[in-house]
Amino acid sequence: MLSLVSNYDKNTEQQQGNYSTDFYRDPNNPQNLLLIEKWNKYSDLDQYQKSDSYKQFEEGLKSIGAEVNTPTIDIVETDSQINSEKILIGKFKAQAGTRDQIISLVDDLTKQTKQAETSNNLAFELYEDPLQPNQYFFYEKYVDGKALTEHLEAQYTKDFFAKFSPLLEGNGLSDTTVSQVRIDSVRTSSPSDPLTLVYQGQKNGVDTLTGLFKDTPELSVSLNASNGIVAVNNKSNTPGVGINLLFAAGKPSNQPVEYGVFAIDDSNNRVNGLLPTDSGYLEAVRQRAIVLFNTTANNSASAGNTSRNIPVETTDKLAIYQIGGGSIFDANPAIEFSFQNPQFSAQPSGDALSFQFSDGFGRDDGLKRACREL
Repeated sequence: MLSLVSNYDKNTEQQQGNYSTDFYRDPNNPQNLLLIEKWNKYSDLDQYQKSDSYKQFEEGLKSIGAEVNTPTIDIVETDSQINSEKILIGKFKAQAGTRDQIISLVDDLTKQTKQAETSNNLAFELYEDPLQPNQYFFYEKYVDGKALTEHLEAQYTKDFFAKFSPLLEGNGLSDTTVSQVRIDSVRTSSPSDPLTLVYQGQKNGVDTLTGLFKDTPELSVSLNASNGIVAVNNKSNTPGVGINLLFAAGKPSNQPVEYGVFAIDDSNNRVNGLLPTDSGYLEAVRQRAIVLFNTTANNSASAGNTSRNIPVETTDKLAIYQIGGGSIFDANPAIEFSFQNPQFSAQPSGDALSFQFSDGFGRDDGLKRACREL
């Protein structure tokens, strides 16, 4: 079984569109294995499942009498601020000889979580790597971010980590070489889910959007930046074609800072007829502003994993703002606009633009990336 699993693991990670493939074993029932795969899109997975190597894996499972459950497909939301189900995945490397202690601790935490969080916790499972001793995998799922926060702040969770951390190698939970935790916003695919219908379309051979974009000038969208303004254009210069811009934080600032975006009306950066020097300009910007990232409330490197999907239209012109130590909704924010900051710059990179913005603290802030998603 382990040989079959190991070969599948190595082969799958070489496939187009596969980000990762991992097998884990239920410590309380060694016959149960969990397979976790992350794919770029449905059609990549579907193509692989039709391949000879995948069919050989299925035949191998049948030959040893393995029973395969129907897989669950979770779609990862690219907008990290959306209020949807949250998945917490934790990978930990423990010291040798601590297995019994870890399983006992996790069993207690599982019981307390399921008893106290009946309506909030959707899954709480521990697995161990069958190929690498002392490697453990936590899979937790919650109805929303509030439910996850309440779980992490519960006293029984804090008591668990106080006992669990000393059992890990290195410096315990604070050591990223032995402790890795990821939180994703997701929604579980169902027959009525629009993305499931997209998947079915892809399976039927309709995964041809790239060619469509090339042949239709209205859909061939590009981003350009000049004088601190990002322009959303298409080849035909047709206004009103709706798209999403995916903003993703790169290297985070080590200072509390907020970034946001707003649409301007013309080359003079007017908003509702007001110039940047006019009274009431800030209030007009507030009415249009969309906050992208804010590290003020929690000044940590976690901002580097943040992303936002912003709906825009072709021919829109967008300005970016930054505020040190506050928010645009404060009474008197220390705001800087991209079109007024001489250190603001933008570099094209494929279908994306990377933005560099002086953060007002005598250093360059991290890169902010905007790319189009039709």
